[in-house]
Amino acid sequence: VYIQATQATNKHDYHLGLRACFNQVKKTLYWLKLVDVQGKGELEQRRQKLVKATEDLMELLNKLNQK
Repeated sequence: VYIQATQATNKHDYHLGLRACFNQVKKTLYWLKLVDVQGKGELEQRRQKLVKATEDLMELLNKLNQK
């Protein structure tokens, strides 16, 4: 979806594409937070890193969409 957004022929389509990306990332964050690693430390650390990366990506997409 991001590739489609960057190849948009106008700003409106670009922003719609970024919004679609944001929604997909938001859903990913939701599911990552639901994952139960059953108290396994290494898996919890990996899950937390993914949550952080997903939150960072959401912030980036928000900034791109504000331009």
